[in-house]
Amino acid sequence: MLGYVVITGKGRSGTTWLAQILNHHPGCCYKHEPFPEWKRTPYTQWKRDLAGDEPPAELRSRFDAICRACHHAVDLPPYPDKDFARGSPRVLHFLHGLGTRVPALRGLYEAYGRPRLPEDGEILIKDVNFETQLLPRLCAVLDPVLLAAIRNPFANVASHLAGVAKGIFGSDREHDAARAREVIEAPGGEPFRAWLPELAKMPDAMFEALRWRIQVEPLVAVAEAQPRGRVVVYEDLCEDPLGESEAIFAFIGWELGPAVRAFIEASISGEDRGADARRAYFSVYRDPRQSLHKWRDQLDAQQQREIADVMRDSPLRDRWRDLPL
Repeated sequence: MLGYVVITGKGRSGTTWLAQILNHHPGCCYKHEPFPEWKRTPYTQWKRDLAGDEPPAELRSRFDAICRACHHAVDLPPYPDKDFARGSPRVLHFLHGLGTRVPALRGLYEAYGRPRLPEDGEILIKDVNFETQLLPRLCAVLDPVLLAAIRNPFANVASHLAGVAKGIFGSDREHDAARAREVIEAPGGEPFRAWLPELAKMPDAMFEALRWRIQVEPLVAVAEAQPRGRVVVYEDLCEDPLGESEAIFAFIGWELGPAVRAFIEASISGEDRGADARRAYFSVYRDPRQSLHKWRDQLDAQQQREIADVMRDSPLRDRWRDLPL
């Protein structure tokens, strides 16, 4: 039976960096964002079935089989050395690129890249913004180590707004407001109901702070309720990348070996030189000390006050020592 480690969290919370640190463990097979509907992989249908009443054992067996295969949209580069047979990294890169340019040829990559996992192999899954209401069911079926990545709300909002301003990802305020209203009006949304009258006219920074609370507070509650759950604070990882990684590896039960140490050292050395604006924005190669307080320059005083107004009664406000609340 395969073992699972699942990383999730709100976008712009360090999930990609954390996933790549763990991906350099030679014993795990990494699956990147397997569940989004637009990818149309077997993982997508499996997630739909997760919300049904199929017996957990059957769901688990099907998921194990899916993870033993290779899917072009999920089994992505980079390809660190692994203990199991997977093929040449150069050939994998070539075939993956070929499949990107010519979708009809993706089968070549998926056949060549199929991992030869042992019976008790380890699967690492990173899926940002996984629906929190489905997480308890996912944990009941897969019994994973669950790592919930969270980031200072001021920094998270600043990073999101910067990405929108750069055109790196879009913003549909009407859709997002409708979704927020749906969550707030549902059972469990009581802590946020006081904000409903202001939802349509909120400034962007205030609105994104409310979305942070709606997503992150329930995520932390689910992670802390799981015997194998752990909350990973992005700022802790930035302040002590090696020490925090050692603690996370110990929690999982993995050994932090030389390949992981080398990647951590490389990733904190600075920006990925030669990267275009989009790649640089998502790059895991950056000085984490610069990420810690960049939000203070990105957000003006009014935006900081707007976020503070939303965050003052958050049960998570004390996770960070230096928030302007």
